[in-house]
Amino acid sequence: MSKKQYTKPPLPLDEQAQLLLDRGLKGISKEDLIQKLENINYYRLRGYTYPYQNNYVDNTPFFPNSKWEFIWNDYIFDSKLRNLVTDALGHIEVSLRTQLELEMSLAHGSRWYTDLTLAYDEDLFNKNLDELNGHWNRSREIFKEHYESEYDTSYPPPAWMIFETTTFGTVSKIYSNIKKEQTVTRIRFC
Repeated sequence: MSKKQYTKPPLPLDEQAQLLLDRGLKGISKEDLIQKLENINYYRLRGYTYPYQNNYVDNTPFFPNSKWEFIWNDYIFDSKLRNLVTDALGHIEVSLRTQLELEMSLAHGSRWYTDLTLAYDEDLFNKNLDELNGHWNRSREIFKEHYESEYDTSYPPPAWMIFETTTFGTVSKIYSNIKKEQTVTRIRFC
């Protein structure tokens, strides 16, 4: 069975706004709606209009009592919640990263991330190390420049430096490949 090709053309903002109004959106002028659509992609906004529309019939009309205010309140709530969660995850990430770097460095030395004997899978170890080094090489952090100007770079940087130049995804992949008997159980949330 073949799938159909997506053929909907792009619409200018005024036509996007008119489409929503023609489907029965109430409580906002076309001009104000265009202004919102300039900053919020129609496709993103569709996730917030969806519960207020009959999505089982053609042209997905808005239910009679649906108003822009409801959609906008949902969007603002979601945005604030996303910001709170992102902020909290940032604190958790920094704490976990710090504790992993510290505890593994104390247990296995400052360059523990280069020790293949700590890893389950050699191929994954090499991929993770390449990724980690790639982030280090692209970094423009002042501490990296200082390290490279002051210290012998034939030795890799200590974990607490190199891990600050990589993504949490890379840190997570490295952690998941550490043999469980080598991991430190003192890692705790802040």
